[in-house]
Amino acid sequence: MSARQRALLDRWGYPFVMEEFRFHLTLTDRLPDAIAGPVAGVLQAHFADVLPRPFVIEDLCLFGEDAEGRFHLLHRYALTG
Repeated sequence: MSARQRALLDRWGYPFVMEEFRFHLTLTDRLPDAIAGPVAGVLQAHFADVLPRPFVIEDLCLFGEDAEGRFHLLHRYALTG
């Protein structure tokens, strides 16, 4: 982690917030370096035609996890400007 990411981790509990945030979807658990590259290539090729460009985000959603480990929508925030 960079010094900035470490500072964000200390303050917010997660290093990839504010300017360090990049939109992502977690599709796998951590992969060994030897297969991470090939998997990324396959996923990029697969999703290239289905993801819009530009990728517009219209809402932010807050989810909470219940005692059984299931996530539920708590609130949807429209990004209406």
